[in-house]
Amino acid sequence: MAFDRKYLSIIVNNAKSGNVPSMWLFYNSASDTVTAAGFFTDKRLNVGDQILVLVAAFTSMVFYRVSAVSATGAATVLAGATGTFTPGGLQALSGSGAANVTSEITLMASGAGAMAVTLANGVAGQRKVLKFKTDGGGDATVTPSNFKDGSTLTFGTVNQAAELVFIDSKWQLVSNVGSVTIA
Repeated sequence: MAFDRKYLSIIVNNAKSGNVPSMWLFYNSASDTVTAAGFFTDKRLNVGDQILVLVAAFTSMVFYRVSAVSATGAATVLAGATGTFTPGGLQALSGSGAANVTSEITLMASGAGAMAVTLANGVAGQRKVLKFKTDGGGDATVTPSNFKDGSTLTFGTVNQAAELVFIDSKWQLVSNVGSVTIA
């Protein structure tokens, strides 16, 4: 089946503030090969845009990056990562450990002492929400393997939360609720 523009929707566009690239969602209803030359033909696409492709079975999303666009709007896309990420999912983490990259949200509950949490690299365009749900008497310090905005995030008060997005091989802070300490 050929590309159908009705299945391509913009989900993030901050062009008004001068920040590009944009993020798109494409429902691949026919399980087409989206990396075929010129499959995406839409003059709204720009180099650097991210396209999240939802597979026909609604079971996962694969991330792609627009690497070139012709004058006619034919885009060339490259896989944004070697893996896939299934949106949603909730991880409850009690005590030190790893915040997984397979769940969209990690709720952290500290014990009597400090809590050390690691966060591995995600896939391009992936979002991760970290929330301090229960304070048992110690802070939760999260150390992402690659963090653009510092080296750690420290949660010390219940309901503090941070949303990160994985872009350019680094986690980047997009939201900080309750003044999570970034160091």
